Amino acid sequence: CRKNRGRIFWKVKAQDDLEVVMKKTGKFYAAVLFTILAAAGQIAYNFTLIPLFEALLAGNLSGVFRAFLLMAAVLVLMVAMLCLQEYFQGMAVADTQRVMRSNIIANPQKYEISNLINDMDLLEKNYLLPYFSRVQIISNFVFCLASLLYLHWLLIVLGGVSFVIMMFLSQRLGPFSKK
Repeated sequence: CRKNRGRIFWKVKAQDDLEVVMKKTGKFYAAVLFTILAAAGQIAYNFTLIPLFEALLAGNLSGVFRAFLLMAAVLVLMVAMLCLQEYFQGMAVADTQRVMRSNIIANPQKYEISNLINDMDLLEKNYLLPYFSRVQIISNFVFCLASLLYLHWLLIVLGGVSFVIMMFLSQRLGPFSKK
């Protein structure tokens, strides 16, 4: 096996072992689930600001107190989801590395010694962590669109139109660093 610009190049038939390693386990799915729930928790926390501002504008102190209690409850749940997300992501990475190392030790003729040292970190940095980051970004995007749709569908239309206008202007004007 040789490494080139952060990519892993496997010897013949080692690709089959990589596919066995990349089988998704329960810990992997739990990490994905808590990544999605953490993104939902962030959006839910933002929605708890609505009753707070309404109570503040109305001058309702009991409503402010209830809004703070709601915010505290959602914040505790969100922090719990973030902790569980980190825990299960670490467990998924550790399981993947453990299976990979056992495959390398069981079949040493298929691999070079550098697989045991270098490729474990590459597997984590180039596959697992970016995968979880993409899941979180996509979840945030979907939950943001859903919250905008909940508030009013016209917000999505206005956001899309402004995005298209900004893209058109950036292509027409070019990068500002050249000017």
